[in-house]
Amino acid sequence: MKLVNSTNLKTYNKIYRSMDAEHFYPNTNLVRLEKWFFFQKKGTLLDHGCGYGENSIFLANKGYKVIASEISKNLCNYLKIKFKKKVKLKKNIKLELIDPNSEKLHYEDNSFDFIISLGVLEMLSNRKYAKNLIDEFLRCLKPNGKMIVSTLAMKNTFVKRSKKIGKETYKFIKSEKFKKKNNLKYELYIPSSKNSFRGIFNKKYCKHMEIGSWDNEYCGVEGKHLVALVQKHGL
Repeated sequence: MKLVNSTNLKTYNKIYRSMDAEHFYPNTNLVRLEKWFFFQKKGTLLDHGCGYGENSIFLANKGYKVIASEISKNLCNYLKIKFKKKVKLKKNIKLELIDPNSEKLHYEDNSFDFIISLGVLEMLSNRKYAKNLIDEFLRCLKPNGKMIVSTLAMKNTFVKRSKKIGKETYKFIKSEKFKKKNNLKYELYIPSSKNSFRGIFNKKYCKHMEIGSWDNEYCGVEGKHLVALVQKHGL
């Protein structure tokens, strides 16, 4: 069961030919949660699907030992330069290209104190594939390790502009708002509710789980996301 959707990968490679939508600042919700949920404790951290790298840079500069992983070669080439300029301690960050044919994360069991994955889960295309990725995160977390996982919610403008093609499955074929140069195609997994989102996390391995959300609404865009705060059971 692959961890990368081939249709979405083609779209990533298309949009990352340029970096005109680059982010320069970390997600403000992550900044809060690093303090409120991670309690600013330092350790090994996986940023799975790090995007433009601003969250990885923030966490590396805070003292975490970060592995920043991405699927786009174009983006990884760009991040190599960005990390050299922005990360204060270069030993605190490592960049990895995700193997598009991989069926499991290549890390050993109990490898990370923390995992974050923001805005990636929806790109797994359906519930089965999304759950497989969550199972891999739980496998790779150390006992008592914590993770933050966000995904698009039903009321998100991006989802509203997509076509429902099955249970919690959508297709987006048009240009994104503010990105009119490219006609984009995505296959999306969108949880129907907080309870449905909760259901992809195996309770057997979760010591603590909170399902919440974050939101913004301006410039004609509603950025509704669901977020899971999870702590793995100890030994």
